[in-house]
Amino acid sequence: MIIGVAASRTWTSRAVISAAYDSIFDPGDTGPMVVIEGGAQGGDALCRIEATSRGWHVATVRAIWGRYGPGAGHIRNNAMIYLGMNASYWLAFASPCAKGDCRIPKPHDSHGTRQCAAAARLAGITVREYRDG
Repeated sequence: MIIGVAASRTWTSRAVISAAYDSIFDPGDTGPMVVIEGGAQGGDALCRIEATSRGWHVATVRAIWGRYGPGAGHIRNNAMIYLGMNASYWLAFASPCAKGDCRIPKPHDSHGTRQCAAAARLAGITVREYRDG
């Protein structure tokens, strides 16, 4: 089973991630478990740690900031969706936007998590959303 994750950098609850993994894990599935994540701090790191602790494979897709600049996170998210086109689920762990210079009226979800979840939906992948804070 392939699971994609999008998680805010300020996400702190490994317990919610663990419960989300439990809710979709099928013990009868004999294939490998693969989690696709974005390699960022916070939620991505917790998703990676939880998956590794379960003996699952982790595919990390890091943003290439030096080449793509400020848009690198969204480009990385789209690459993750491309790799995860056969994902059974995409899990979105969203914290409120923490950008001090954000001009969108708050409260709203972190931008990268929101964009990645929307891209997964557009690709026809089932998205489950979780909120923190």
